[in-house]
Amino acid sequence: MNAAFLANEGLARWGEYPATFFEGRAYTNREQLEYACRLATVLKAHGVQPDDRVVVMMTTCVEVPASFQAIWRIGAVIIPIMPQLIAPEVAYIVENSGARLVLTSPQLAPVVAEATRDIEGFGEILVFGECDLPGTTNIESEVAAAAPQGDIVEKSYDDLAVLVYTSGTTGHPKGVMLAHGALIDNAQAVAKLFNRSERSRTLMVLPMSHVYGMLLMNISGLLGQYMAMLRRFDPEETLRMIEQYRVERMSLAPTMMVYLANHPTREQYDVSSLKYVTGGSAPLAEELRQEFQRKFDCRVKDGYGQSEATCAVAAYHDDEEIVPGSAGRAISGVELCIQDDDHNILGPNETGEICIRGSIVMQGYWNRPEATAETIVDG
Repeated sequence: MNAAFLANEGLARWGEYPATFFEGRAYTNREQLEYACRLATVLKAHGVQPDDRVVVMMTTCVEVPASFQAIWRIGAVIIPIMPQLIAPEVAYIVENSGARLVLTSPQLAPVVAEATRDIEGFGEILVFGECDLPGTTNIESEVAAAAPQGDIVEKSYDDLAVLVYTSGTTGHPKGVMLAHGALIDNAQAVAKLFNRSERSRTLMVLPMSHVYGMLLMNISGLLGQYMAMLRRFDPEETLRMIEQYRVERMSLAPTMMVYLANHPTREQYDVSSLKYVTGGSAPLAEELRQEFQRKFDCRVKDGYGQSEATCAVAAYHDDEEIVPGSAGRAISGVELCIQDDDHNILGPNETGEICIRGSIVMQGYWNRPEATAETIVDG
């Protein structure tokens, strides 16, 4: 029950095909998996053991999904960090999690180096590219020469797979513990909502260090999708990519929809291929949903999720009628209710707290038993 099996399952089902397009190059799913297997060998050579925590801090690129696969394959735990964080924020996460190693890019290595220089017991910074900072190692040649790690370390359903640090509205962020079983269940439940009669062409503009980006990465292989990737969101480059790759599906934060809908060059691009857009990461106003749907002549739907529930909690099926103001139904395997402060379930049109139960609920907060007990009540 290792989340790494999702990639193996996708390859077995769809065979080899050009799965990813990034910065002018196509990568097949087999190429990506073999690269991840070589990276797994390199991580083991650098001392990573099962259950070790490994930070992945990069903008969106092909090395991110490879890092996730490699870390899972050797039974270690991923700590994804948003590339926008500054050194003190990174330092807290690395020290609090006990991470012994960081995978990053040359552009972000200075932030990581500053963050980790005073952390006792920290291991090393592995970089995908040239970097002359002390304490960093360029592993590109090591990965190219490594023999692939063929086997996958077996993990139990409840074993820790990812440690996601929340934004921390009060005080330091908390580490959300997500299990292998939760990641697999969430990906499979969301994949059921897609129209299976077609293998979509998608565009990844969300950060893969966010739970939403991780979910999209996991379901892409399950559905045999063709995914183009942008290193970071840029409105005009997004419009160009939709035209160039005939993109049919996208997931966007509402702010991204605003930029695209109002971009001055929007009408210069052929975006007629776009069929489905899903909102997430923030509330989607009905006015914006309708405006984007009208301007791009595509179906726009909302969804609801949270880090503490792996990602997706409620969503629409591709063919389901949109109800204005609704983020859809609870996905398969999830119970939803509204409760008051005394944990009583409320009826329709009553205001309370959204409560979630199911296998996708987190294991708890890392080293925060009191916060866990306050948050997880009756499952």
